[in-house]
Amino acid sequence: MNQKIIDRTLPEICERGFAGKSDLTDLCLLMKEMGIDLFEINFACLDKMVELPGNIDFIYRVESERDAELCRQYGIRECVLSEDVFLNSGLLKGLVRRQISITVEAEADTPEEVYALERLGKSKYTGAIDCIRIMGLSRCDSASWVMAAHSIGKALKTAVDICPVNRFYCATATAVEAFLEGLDSITVTFTGYGGKHGFAPLEEVLAAIEVFEGAKAGFNLRLLPQLCGLFNKMTGIAVPDNKPVLGKSIFKYESGIHADGIQKNPLTYEPFAPEMVGQQRSLTIGKHSGTGAIAQKLQIDFDPADLKTILENVRKKSIGLKRSLTDQELKEICMQVAGSLKGLQGEGGCI
Repeated sequence: MNQKIIDRTLPEICERGFAGKSDLTDLCLLMKEMGIDLFEINFACLDKMVELPGNIDFIYRVESERDAELCRQYGIRECVLSEDVFLNSGLLKGLVRRQISITVEAEADTPEEVYALERLGKSKYTGAIDCIRIMGLSRCDSASWVMAAHSIGKALKTAVDICPVNRFYCATATAVEAFLEGLDSITVTFTGYGGKHGFAPLEEVLAAIEVFEGAKAGFNLRLLPQLCGLFNKMTGIAVPDNKPVLGKSIFKYESGIHADGIQKNPLTYEPFAPEMVGQQRSLTIGKHSGTGAIAQKLQIDFDPADLKTILENVRKKSIGLKRSLTDQELKEICMQVAGSLKGLQGEGGCI
């Protein structure tokens, strides 16, 4: 895959005062193993990390001559600077002299605003730009923005990177569309974290690409639960149980028709296998369950009358507790009804 995935989670974390040196390094290493190509950092990140892992590629946000010099000191070969910095500073000569690849970040929310980025071609330093990063794209509700992005890349003779902002909860779709339409790179953050409205969530974008591209995408999404744990440690933010791709409960199923469908063909309810993202499918028993789901969970033969009674007790207890039942609670109900736990343990049963 020639297109790049760029992660900018580190600056967002450091801006809020989270994390220490080892955590930041561990986050980079884990994401690198997952398949991220380039990591954006700034002075706050560099100040915390002190030393950069030698086997990871970074893109550094340049805001002053100090930053340009730090790129040289740390051997960083790529940088990103805002449109304002690009147009109003004398940094460009130094960056070009140091042979640092330059990405200019400019905001555009609509296709018309994307086309308007051609204004960057009026600068005498335009020839020094290697990539245009389009930040925003919140109001791009048709495919015309992709045509505009390709047009700007051709007009300025640069690569095109996009960083969708999640203002209207379309950032994932925009990022995936950019990938499928052949734009050069996509900038994301883990869980969409950061900024005023958030960004395209790394895990959702990678999972979608994996579904479309299959094995050739080359991502190792089985590391996502580990990444969740590290993110929680660094920020104190717990990933919601129903969060797409990451949530612990997204592969739990309870209702009878749902359970039956999953058993016959998981694709009726799941766009991808849980193993792809390091999770496992789990059948829970609760007020929405039927006798078929209970029989599937127990994997033993019950008298139909006993099974019906078990279901009645399950529903009553689940409604009272306002949640699904644990395996132990289900065992206790079975014992009360059938008078024995025979077959519920060991090779004969799944709980």
